[in-house]
Amino acid sequence: VDVLIPVYNGLNETLECINSALEARKRNRTPHRLVVIEDATPVPALAKALKVLAGKGRITLLNNPVNLGFIRSMNRGMALSPGKDVVWLNADTRVHGDWLDRLRQAAYSDASIASATPFTNNGELMSFPRSQISHGMPSAAEQAELDDLARNTQSTPVDIETGCGFCLYIKREALDTVGYLDELHLARGYGEETDWCLRARSLGWTHVGAPNVFVAHQGGISFGAEKMLRVAQNNAVLRKRYPDASARYQAFCLRDPIKPARDALQRARLALLARNPGKQQREWPARGKKPLHLSSSQANDARFSLTWQHDTHRTWVSLQAPLTALPLTLDFELPQDFDKLVETLRLLPQDELVFESLHRCPTDLCRLPALLGTPYRIACSDPHLPNNDASYDWQRFASEATSIQPPRQALQYANATARHNSQLLTDDTPALPKLPAGLPRAILIGDNLDATTGRQWLALARQLARQALPTVLLAKAETPWLKPLQATGTVQLLPPLATFSFAERAKAAGCEAVLSLTENPEAGWPAAALSAELGVPLYANAGAVADTLGATPITQLPFY
Repeated sequence: VDVLIPVYNGLNETLECINSALEARKRNRTPHRLVVIEDATPVPALAKALKVLAGKGRITLLNNPVNLGFIRSMNRGMALSPGKDVVWLNADTRVHGDWLDRLRQAAYSDASIASATPFTNNGELMSFPRSQISHGMPSAAEQAELDDLARNTQSTPVDIETGCGFCLYIKREALDTVGYLDELHLARGYGEETDWCLRARSLGWTHVGAPNVFVAHQGGISFGAEKMLRVAQNNAVLRKRYPDASARYQAFCLRDPIKPARDALQRARLALLARNPGKQQREWPARGKKPLHLSSSQANDARFSLTWQHDTHRTWVSLQAPLTALPLTLDFELPQDFDKLVETLRLLPQDELVFESLHRCPTDLCRLPALLGTPYRIACSDPHLPNNDASYDWQRFASEATSIQPPRQALQYANATARHNSQLLTDDTPALPKLPAGLPRAILIGDNLDATTGRQWLALARQLARQALPTVLLAKAETPWLKPLQATGTVQLLPPLATFSFAERAKAAGCEAVLSLTENPEAGWPAAALSAELGVPLYANAGAVADTLGATPITQLPFY
């Protein structure tokens, strides 16, 4: 096997990548060499370091006399040894242990497989802990632990739509059939592996993810700000060339067959934490009290939280624990997985439960305080606490809380103070701040984008573009609507910055307000929670809930 490492920039990242591969050599039985393709780097220290490594015989060095770009550099590397399999390995990655043996084993688990992609923190479909999300790069020690756990979970290869070029094992037989990368139509980098994988699939080849390998990937070292232009140009080529690929990709994401493998690795992490209390203390970022926040919407990606969701045929909860390396995330279907949820929470350091919403709250969750022996309080953002119904005694639940903090005067809870012994707190916080007349420079999208609100936000983004207004809309997370929104040029995704909380990232992006286009907001309205968390004004359509919370009417925005 030839491990091909294209190099242009990033001295420290590149040397860390090469050194990790050299260190792992003795752990792999697969005969291989490291082929570094130096693409006319502008960093003299990097060029010198590569020459030293080549002089010692540790790497095979190819020097491009002029900058050829990723596609031509990789084609040159793949043509170097016509009889060998190849692995693309980005210069901003880090490998560990017998990574190559395991990756090769996945690629040869079936004769129809053309490529294999490992788990990573930043690698599209194979991203962990959440697919299609760019997570911060773990340290070498954290990655080694994740890779060892992945190896021991023994998860089998999973069929995926396309591989990802940060670390891609490709069989020579597939290369001979499919051909090399398209140097003519694709702009220098990004999307080239998608084109190759789709071309291979059209010829009967398949691609797999290898969830028993974990390769760390930083991302963004080689191309920086140029990425967006290349992505847009190459995606246009791919849409024309493979018109049905997008629909297949979306269907794959909805099925999410990689999820069982992600869950297996998360449960292995949880078991390791349970066996090592000292490790749990080191990895838990917060000191002091460790509250578990229960709600119907997740606004802060750095909190210990339990979020419930409903659809037409099931109810499930998502648990997130903000460990220092990568978040611990697990889903549980209710009611069948409730016992597993309780067992999991007993392994984590929760010392208070905070119910931030009770609207459509699964009543099983109300049993958690008694089962865990943990006190709880109600800090509710709902305009109404639920009244008694046939399924649950909500007044008794309120009476056993240590305190209740209602949402201003919108709280309607009949005779609550007379029927429970807990302390009823009044919310004396001032009304949400209001902006002076003018146009905010950056506004956070405060809605969960569905078919209705997504179209409304797309129309607004296009309006901002047409009017050339100096306002940027900030999206808090990846959604199916993100790409068409970004295509307008007025929407940006909040950057995923390691160790930064959601509020810190929003502040760094210059967020000055939260905007909701929801016509009639109900309990669990995410825009209100986002506004309160960030301490910025909320713009919304007029209505009972919005008026009670002190939201500024949307009509006061200059572009309304």
